[in-house]
Amino acid sequence: FDIERRWNDITSIGITKLRISPNGRFLAVGSNTGFVNVYDRMKNNILIKSIENLITRISCIEFSHDSQVMCISSNAKKDALRLVHLPSCKVFKNWPTPLTPLGKISNVAFAPSGGLLATGNEQGRVRLWKLTDLA
Repeated sequence: FDIERRWNDITSIGITKLRISPNGRFLAVGSNTGFVNVYDRMKNNILIKSIENLITRISCIEFSHDSQVMCISSNAKKDALRLVHLPSCKVFKNWPTPLTPLGKISNVAFAPSGGLLATGNEQGRVRLWKLTDLA
């Protein structure tokens, strides 16, 4: 393998997860402080936004098949999951709600065809969510 590019993520402390979107445009870097930095690989890896909506270690980052939604989660705290619109990097406010029964998320996955999100938690429960009317 050859190194394509190298740079320092000066805003991250303790990188826990890295993920490249399916379309190759976005690079997400999760940290042990709960921050997720999103970079635009088409614009010389410029930082688009630091997402600060979780306060515990990022344990999972996944992208939807069309790279329009990113899911971030932490298994260190109950119900610590957020959905993020791309490329705006705006966190969806209407889901999950405080009443959404997520538990401590251990893994997430988007359906290849879109519109569905599966979440697995530390209690062994897997839930399939239909993603409609996100705002």
